[in-house]
Amino acid sequence: MPLSKKKPPLFPSHTHWQSCYESWLASLHSTLTRRHYEGAIRRFFEFCYARYGKRITPDRVRRVDVEAFLGGAHNGKPWSPYTYNAYYQALCRFFAYASTYEIVFRGKPRPLLRGALPTTGIVRAHGGSVDRSMTEEEITRFFSAIDRSTLVGKRDYALFWTLFVTGRRRMEITNLRRGDLERVSLLKDGALRRGWLFWYRGKWRTERESAEMPEECMEAIREFHAAAGRDIETMDANEPLFPGVAGDAIRTQPMALAHVGARFRKIARRAGLPDRLVPHSLRWGNSYQRYLANGKDLMKVVEELGWKSVEQAAHYVRMTARKEQGDQTAGKIAAKFRRTDATKM
Repeated sequence: MPLSKKKPPLFPSHTHWQSCYESWLASLHSTLTRRHYEGAIRRFFEFCYARYGKRITPDRVRRVDVEAFLGGAHNGKPWSPYTYNAYYQALCRFFAYASTYEIVFRGKPRPLLRGALPTTGIVRAHGGSVDRSMTEEEITRFFSAIDRSTLVGKRDYALFWTLFVTGRRRMEITNLRRGDLERVSLLKDGALRRGWLFWYRGKWRTERESAEMPEECMEAIREFHAAAGRDIETMDANEPLFPGVAGDAIRTQPMALAHVGARFRKIARRAGLPDRLVPHSLRWGNSYQRYLANGKDLMKVVEELGWKSVEQAAHYVRMTARKEQGDQTAGKIAAKFRRTDATKM
């Protein structure tokens, strides 16, 4: 994908470093990752410019520069663990790539960046885990708080219902267009039935994948588009499934991910839900429901939702289970010693 023409070169006076930087960005398959990493690297070198009063190239960066940037020395405040790790990951990947990027020097190939990487020895931040899980009662309250009598409400319901039922990430569903839906024959209980697939690019994936779009989700999507005067069967392939609804210009593009978060928070507040919940909480809720529906087979959840490790799925399920089931063991201990204590009185 071509780089943005609006942003000036990061290393305008150093051809090799500019080529390395552009090649690294082009090697990142995810558009979202590319945008985040590009912002992180530019912010780091802006910090270095403010630190030294001049532009420096990556081979002049020292470990103390990286530590000062990650420590928040530019504004006197440390980053949150999440932001710290996001910047740290971007810097690690960029400098690692530069150490393998070869140029020709005096007729022989050599790495552009030689010696120890400035990120060597720096460790990731370990912050407390934020509980984003939703209980069944919270999920029910959230969807009950959506006003489905309005066009915006129908759109919101269709989007968040699809996020919850499929368990996919916000970006994977929000960016879907009509052409990403495909009518297919699906096998269920030994019989063929007509259904829908949706094609998406998962996190860290280079190729598109497909999954079933449940009919319950299709019903909500149809209802929204019918209210907007469109027929899902005859829509143009490029039309977004979850667009803005204020006008034709906005309808040609999927909702911005930031707007999805804002709509979720507004509905959650209306339902009286805690601020810690975010759109990703619907994926947490789906994970636990899949765990129960699959006979508490954790590996099945990992397979269906495309996680890299069983540890991540276990974390999602464990956090939700604690709230849904309570601490039964603690209750048994209390009951046991309460009886023992009573017999002594």
